[in-house]
Amino acid sequence: MNKPRLYIAAAAVLAVIVLGGLKWYHRTQQSQELHVTSQTDSLADLIKKLDGIKLASATSGQGSGILTKAGLERLLAQKAGLTVEELRSLIASGTQSTDPLDRARAHLLKSDYNAALKAIAAVKAIHPGDLLATLEVKAQAYEGQSRHEDSLAARRKIAGLTDKKKDPAAWATAQRIATQASAAADKRRTQEPLQPEASAPDTPPASHNLPNTPEGQGESAAAKTDQRPAPATLARKPSPEEIQTLQSQSNLADALTKQGKYAEAEAASRDLLSTCERVLGPNHRDTLTAWGKIALTLQMQGKKAEGEEILRAVITVLESVAGPEHAETLASRGKLAAALSGQGKIAEADEILRDVLARSERVLGPEHPQTQRSHSMIAMNLAAQGDGQNKAGNRDAARACWAEALEHARTAYAVGQRILASDSPELAIRRSVVTRLEAKLNP
Repeated sequence: MNKPRLYIAAAAVLAVIVLGGLKWYHRTQQSQELHVTSQTDSLADLIKKLDGIKLASATSGQGSGILTKAGLERLLAQKAGLTVEELRSLIASGTQSTDPLDRARAHLLKSDYNAALKAIAAVKAIHPGDLLATLEVKAQAYEGQSRHEDSLAARRKIAGLTDKKKDPAAWATAQRIATQASAAADKRRTQEPLQPEASAPDTPPASHNLPNTPEGQGESAAAKTDQRPAPATLARKPSPEEIQTLQSQSNLADALTKQGKYAEAEAASRDLLSTCERVLGPNHRDTLTAWGKIALTLQMQGKKAEGEEILRAVITVLESVAGPEHAETLASRGKLAAALSGQGKIAEADEILRDVLARSERVLGPEHPQTQRSHSMIAMNLAAQGDGQNKAGNRDAARACWAEALEHARTAYAVGQRILASDSPELAIRRSVVTRLEAKLNP
C-alpha cells in the first residue's frame, strides 16, 4: 500500500472514532439534561399532588390521621407511581440541587417548611412562571406552618396572576385550588375554636368581662357579663344553615361599614355577635371577631373610649384562651394601638406596637402580615411625632423621628416587593410612604 492511500485510510479511521465520540458525548449530555428536566418536572408534579391530597382532606372533613407523615408519604408515592424508597431518593436528590426552586420543593416534600421558605427566598422570580412557582411553594409552606391566611392569600394571588387566555387549563386549576382553599378556611373558622398555646395556663381566669349590652336598652354600654373560656372543641358542628347565616350577617356588617353607615353596621355586628355566641360559643375566633367589628363601628361613630374598652376586653380573652403570642392576639393588640393613636395616645400606642413587632418577628416571621403591619404602623406613628416636633420648631428631634420611621417603612416595602404583586395597591401605598419620608429628610 502506498503512503497516500495509507494516510487516507488512517484519516477515515480517525474520523469514525471522532464522530463516534461526538455522538456518545451528545447522547450523554442529552441523557443528563433529560434527567435534570425529569427531576425538576417530578418535583413540581409531586408538590401539586401533595397539595391536592391535603386540600381534598381539609375540605372533605376527614380526620388528620390520613395526613400523618408516614401515611402521607405512602399516599403520595402511590399517586406518583413510585415506591416510597424512590420517592425518598428523588426528594433527597432535590435537596442537593443547585436550583433554589428545586431545593425549596424538595424541602416542602420533607415537611421542612422553614427550609423551603429560606430556599424560595433565593429564587429570582423574573418571569411570570417563576413567580407562580414560588407562590405555589409559599402557599403550601405557609399552610404547613399554620399560617392559613397567608396561604390563602398566596393561592388567591396565583389565581389572579394566571392568564386565562394564554393557558385556560392552568387558569381553571388555579381557580379551583383557590376555591378549595377558601372552603377549607371557612370550615376551619366555623368548626374550630381558638387553641391555647403550649405555654398558656391550663386553668384560665374564672371570668372575662366583655361589654354585652348596647346603649339604649336600659343599661350602660359598660354593663358586663361573665364569660368563661370555651372548651377545646365545640359541643357540635354548626349546621350548613347556621354557617350560611353567620356568613350573611358578617357580610352585611362589613358592607355597611364600607358604606359609612356605622350605626347600622354596629347593629348588624351585634346581631352577628348574638349568633356567634349561640352557635360557636363566647371564645370562638369568629365571636371575638364580631366584638372587633363592634369596636370599629363605635370608633367610627366617635365613641372611641367604648371601642377601646371592647378591644382591651377581647385581648384579655385572647391572651387567656390562645396565649399572648397567638397571631390573633397580636392582631388585636395592633388594632388597639391604632385606636389609641386615633385618640392621640401616641406613646402608649408606640409601646404596644414595638412589643407586637418583636413578638411577631420572633413567632410569625418577617413576612407575616402582622409583622408588616407593625412596621407600617410604627412608621406612621413616628412620622406623626416627627411632624409634631417639626411644628414646634424642634428640627433635630423631628429628623430623628422621620429617620426611624423611614427604616420601618423601607422594611415593610422591601418585604412587599418580595411577596406582593408589582401592581398591588398595598405595595403602592408602602412605596408612597417611603417617598414622603425621604422627601421630609431631604427637602
